[in-house]
Amino acid sequence: MRNKFLGIVCLIYSFVIAFTWISNNLKNFLAINMQNYIKLSLIPLIIMGIYLIISKSKNKFKFSDVILLIPLLMIFIAGDGRLTVSFANNRVSNHNKKKTTVVQKKNDDTKDILNYTDNRNIDFNNIKYDIVDEAYNELAIFFSFDSKAIKHEGETVRVRGFALENEDYIPDGYFMIGKYIITCCAADSSFVGYTVKNGDFKVKSGAWYEIEGVLEKTNLGDENSLMAIRVVNIKSIDKKNEEQYIYQCFAYDKDGSCSKLLEYDMS
Repeated sequence: MRNKFLGIVCLIYSFVIAFTWISNNLKNFLAINMQNYIKLSLIPLIIMGIYLIISKSKNKFKFSDVILLIPLLMIFIAGDGRLTVSFANNRVSNHNKKKTTVVQKKNDDTKDILNYTDNRNIDFNNIKYDIVDEAYNELAIFFSFDSKAIKHEGETVRVRGFALENEDYIPDGYFMIGKYIITCCAADSSFVGYTVKNGDFKVKSGAWYEIEGVLEKTNLGDENSLMAIRVVNIKSIDKKNEEQYIYQCFAYDKDGSCSKLLEYDMS
């Protein structure tokens, strides 16, 4: 009885892994370099499950074996594994929680698309920093904390992510746009993002946007962010079509070369 129960559990886990893989949701739980390991576990799990079910051993069932089903319950609760914006609020390090006061113009209207009329001559056909996931984390750190980034003031940027507003650590007059970065799995994820200077509009926390703008100094100091994106164009995007997680640049290349990151000027 016990062996058959354990065999069924193995096959259930095999099904869950296979379904998550086929539905392209493994990336919502595991980093790129970890996904191959869970895929490889499918074969031994299936073999072990079948062996245990056909085994003639008469080991008695133990109530403690039910513990094996707890991870399944957690997977059911997690759904597709996509995290909420409240998770990002709880995963920002304490050193970022210093409040900085900046004069901000208030506007209660949320606009999906906004164009600043005084920026019509900015060329967004040849954007200097069109930020892709392979360079997302490193460029966010560069613009926020590297003094070399200051010389890139006035250069154009395009970035996609979800908006985050939190009065504990984001300065007045600004919001952040970003994604979750993971090293191993969703449990170790943290928010990484770009500081955005607010204008005559209001974003919704947790909503996804594509932002085009120019870099400018914030004067907030390196405890917050050296550079921010002054918005020129902003539009809502469908989060279902976006990757929620990003990884450190070397995780995207088999040789760890960070090839996409090298295409950007970080000198």
